[in-house]
Amino acid sequence: MSWAAPTLIALSLLSGTGLSARLRPVRAVEKEPVQIVVDVDDPGRAVGAVRIEIRTSTGGWTAANAQLDDIEGFWRARFAPTQVPPAGKELAFRATILGARGGLLLDLGFDEPMTVPVETAEVAAVEDRVLRQTTQASASPLDRMVAYIGAEGRLGSGARARICLSVGIAISIRQELMLGLAVGPAFSRPIAVADGGPIVLGFEGGWRVFAIEPRFATAAPYLELGAQVDLRLPGVDPGLAARVGASFDLGLDTRADLSIGGGPVLFGGSDAGFVGGLRLALRFAGEYEDEKR
Repeated sequence: MSWAAPTLIALSLLSGTGLSARLRPVRAVEKEPVQIVVDVDDPGRAVGAVRIEIRTSTGGWTAANAQLDDIEGFWRARFAPTQVPPAGKELAFRATILGARGGLLLDLGFDEPMTVPVETAEVAAVEDRVLRQTTQASASPLDRMVAYIGAEGRLGSGARARICLSVGIAISIRQELMLGLAVGPAFSRPIAVADGGPIVLGFEGGWRVFAIEPRFATAAPYLELGAQVDLRLPGVDPGLAARVGASFDLGLDTRADLSIGGGPVLFGGSDAGFVGGLRLALRFAGEYEDEKR
């Protein structure tokens, strides 16, 4: 891809110190901030500062002092969206390595600055999806874990507004097993749940099947089947549930899930009824997906 240009544009070795440095690849997106990173190998601790410059849309150069990152040897500088040229132009950048005692140690890109094309946000989003697909194609499904946090409105239950938390693990590219809990205040309760405490705590387990693989889809419809138990203290209400919904890509391995459904419930373990509602949740990808990005 365009941002996967050769990473090394300058490499110098200072006798006695072993100092070397390189500009790392970068992707520039129109109307978005850009972060430039210089990777400095400084075994002799000779570097005191790193100054990074980019060429703006006006043709002039603007500079920023880089900050040493938590990753050893990475010096980063961030430039505002207004300093990034428009899509179709090139972003050029270069860097200066200064000594701890002053003076110039290295310059990177002054003879030939590193350049990358500036992309539109739409092109960047497509590249992200393709990159995720190619880097994760050989992954084991069990390496992918997800977490959900959301809210639900229910009819036929004491807790008609609930906060829902759950975790899931992929058992195939289109199937997940989930376990979670939901909690909410008990108000305007039906007669069947009139005897109970002010808070309902629910436990849920479910099996979700997507129509298409969710990791790479803008919208992925799904069907979810599960079992649930509400604790009203006193009062125990076991039941089953089925939901249909869709998962929408928000970027950065985050999705928005919207579903509707319900199922039969035994209030107090004996009085049959039906509980159903609408659920909205944010779905966050697991560690594996983030690391492979």
